[in-house]
Amino acid sequence: MDLEFQSRVREWIAEKLQGTNQMSFSDLVCALPGVHPNDIARELNHFGLQPLRNDPKERGDGVYSQDRLPVPHPLDYDWRFTEESRLLLLGEIEQVAPTLEDKVVFLGAPTLFQAARDGAIAARCFLIDVCPETVSALRRNFAGQAFLADILTDELPALAGTVVMADPPWYEEFAQAFLWASSRIVRVGGTILLSAPPVGTRPGIEQEWGRTLAFANTLGLKFIRSDQCLRYESPPFERNALRAAGHPEVASAWRPGVLARFEKVHIVEATRPNVTSGRARWVERSAFGVRFRMRRKSSPAIRNPALIELVDGDVLASVSRRDPRREHADVWTSGNRIFGCVDTEALTRVVEALASGHRADTYVERLVGRKLTLIEQGLVLGAAAQVSCVISRELGEYLLGI
Repeated sequence: MDLEFQSRVREWIAEKLQGTNQMSFSDLVCALPGVHPNDIARELNHFGLQPLRNDPKERGDGVYSQDRLPVPHPLDYDWRFTEESRLLLLGEIEQVAPTLEDKVVFLGAPTLFQAARDGAIAARCFLIDVCPETVSALRRNFAGQAFLADILTDELPALAGTVVMADPPWYEEFAQAFLWASSRIVRVGGTILLSAPPVGTRPGIEQEWGRTLAFANTLGLKFIRSDQCLRYESPPFERNALRAAGHPEVASAWRPGVLARFEKVHIVEATRPNVTSGRARWVERSAFGVRFRMRRKSSPAIRNPALIELVDGDVLASVSRRDPRREHADVWTSGNRIFGCVDTEALTRVVEALASGHRADTYVERLVGRKLTLIEQGLVLGAAAQVSCVISRELGEYLLGI
């Protein structure tokens, strides 16, 4: 860890613990400015302190529910606002977009868009999102208002808004790309609301934010103010990561966020930031609501599609992009389970077979146009058994909180 950042984390902890020995670990996590529980635990060990640990069952948030949208996947950096934050944001939006002529465009933030569709701005709000499953689910009820596009690279839909609410992944290049897209959509005099990471999220946040503000200025945007007023629900992948790291009792809404406000003061033709999400490196398949990402690998023949253990318990005990173990993952689930795999192409077919209710070996045979050898059949059926176990485990986590 960066030594200066480490020193600041220790100061924040000491300040919160001063004069008390009754603060639980979960309460301490929630009281700090976005410092990850793993970093807090490491610094507490440095002090030789062991704060009170709550029973994880006391959180009362085991079951995951986000309005029937697809479960978030960690490779999408998909955190969703708490109900309180959704209400706060909708209140802000309605203040700056009070009339029927005021259009509102959401870049990401599908649950906020869904909540807006149930309120006063229902007929005049629009969503741009990169997740096909999310957009498809929303289009069933909100046809013509949900658009599928990668905000980083795709041509933007022809939308114009009085307000743009942008919820990018919390990395500098994403924030700048979302600001560029926002500046193309919002009218002069309009408002951009941008979610951003608080100072304790990782080292260098203040320097990143300074560069982001400078970039916003080149887009004709005037910074108005910012404050730490948002909260996010931990998605299942983060809950699993915290559990794997030994922090199952941390409150679901521990992660805070900063809301920044900008006004577009004039039109600028600025060059689009060169940012890619890396989505093209993966192929996704879902089975019974569990999402699998397989790293793209071409294979001229069927090899072994088995899931290979990479970490103890299979769940990566981190959600940070900086974790070097991420580079070894060939398969990644929406529960933050990572695996190696020699033949991800065959594994993709296995997941497809299970999702469609077919035997994996006969499904693969139809696709390759021949009978599998006994060895190939055994490999495919073995992988199908592994995938079935993963699906069963993650469904229990999503639906039952176990």
